[in-house]
Amino acid sequence: MEPANNLIAELISATDRYNQLLARYNEFIAQITALLKADDRFIDVQITRNPNDSLTITFLDRELLVTFKFSTIEGSRVGYINCYLKPSEPETEMKNIHSFSFNAQGVTNIEVQNDNDPYEIHNHKDAVNILAYWLKQSLNESL
Repeated sequence: MEPANNLIAELISATDRYNQLLARYNEFIAQITALLKADDRFIDVQITRNPNDSLTITFLDRELLVTFKFSTIEGSRVGYINCYLKPSEPETEMKNIHSFSFNAQGVTNIEVQNDNDPYEIHNHKDAVNILAYWLKQSLNESL
């Protein structure tokens, strides 16, 4: 077992990284919330922030649950976002319609098309694209 000082330093480092990632996630929420206030095309979309830092997004007859988790992937501490489609039947499991990770700078592992820069969750354009993708994916799934 490692000495206590090393373990405590590791825990402090993990706490610092968690707070950095949570700040990026909050910036993402701020970007999509600002979009809903500014763009009339999204009048049918409602976002509710839940106490556990998850989001509930409603669109037409669809309800999405977005979760933030702190994770270690290949030795790196990253934020992980899952977007689930809630079923209309209570006993049916939620379906994961999109997942991605992001680092402390907000850079995601979302596959980029046409040699564009990587998605950054705190970037307004990228946050809008992610939200629009989730809404489109929710329509492609049967409830």
